[in-house]
Amino acid sequence: MMKQGQRMKIINKLALILLTFLKLCFPSNLIEVLDLKGTWKFCVGDDMAFAQLTCQDQDWDKIHVPDSWEDDGFPGYDGYCWYRFAFTFSEDWGTKNLVLLLGAVDDVDEVYFNNKLIGALGNFPPAYRSAYDEQRIYSVPEELLNIGKKNVIAVRVYDHGGPGGIIRGKEIGIYQTTDKKSFWSINLSGTWKFRPGNEKEWADEKYNDNHWDEIIIPGAWDDHGYADYDGFAWYRKDFVVENVEPQHLVLLAGKIDDFETIYINGSKVGSTMPVFQEGYPVEQNHEWQKQREYYIHRSRIHWGRKNTIAIQVYDGYEFGGIREGKIKLLTRDEYKLTQELDNYNFNEIIEMIFE
Repeated sequence: MMKQGQRMKIINKLALILLTFLKLCFPSNLIEVLDLKGTWKFCVGDDMAFAQLTCQDQDWDKIHVPDSWEDDGFPGYDGYCWYRFAFTFSEDWGTKNLVLLLGAVDDVDEVYFNNKLIGALGNFPPAYRSAYDEQRIYSVPEELLNIGKKNVIAVRVYDHGGPGGIIRGKEIGIYQTTDKKSFWSINLSGTWKFRPGNEKEWADEKYNDNHWDEIIIPGAWDDHGYADYDGFAWYRKDFVVENVEPQHLVLLAGKIDDFETIYINGSKVGSTMPVFQEGYPVEQNHEWQKQREYYIHRSRIHWGRKNTIAIQVYDGYEFGGIREGKIKLLTRDEYKLTQELDNYNFNEIIEMIFE
């Protein structure tokens, strides 16, 4: 039997952790720019032309957000659907530090702003992976805004079963964050530049990768046009850190099949790459199953301007690449808090408290 004092210590500790977590994830310094709750255009099916600004959606159905599409006239439907919302961006709204909050999407989504992918969570078939319980928080790049003109948010959704769509969320809209001390984790999932092969110059931040292919991560490269490819390949992506004071960061790079070396702005930050003999790795310790986490010294980041992350990957056989997991950059405080929450078995704690 747990003593009353022990119970209260656990309850107080959990309350402090959860309040801090909520403060980090949903800071109070958000200014609403545009409320997106309400009526959206909606179409069953899948066509990448639906992301385009010029897509003709006059005959599309209308649906309420947030809500499951089953509860809004599409009972029992599982599969692909698209949402679209058009609006005029006012000159008075401000263009800096904008984020799009979409709440929870069941199960998988890609979000396009004026035909440019700004974020994605989960994996579409054939490498299906649900992200139904994750909050969608996507940065809106200033260069994508059409000031005083038409803008379109297009959301591609796949539902595997049960409720589907943009199903819930108290804050759904475009927001601006103003407090430099707060930090929105940078979601790095989505579109990356990709090229099979292995050249040292591909780690250089000044290397021109405009001619490279594009690929969605997380997801095996075999499912994105490179079936049965084994060997070396590189991923590259640019990002900007604008709304946080200079500090040490943590990079979550997902689960990578099989080995990788990671560079930020041309500097190596970490690696699992083994020694090779006759073209094959000497040791394998099931690295493909492990979540990659790397400490990033603040001196490696260009604060307030473009940064480039380059990831060299080697795959020995079968599926390869940045296959699954969270791909994001976050502060050390956020990382430590996440780790502390993960260490708690909440079911066991509840049983102890009320035993």
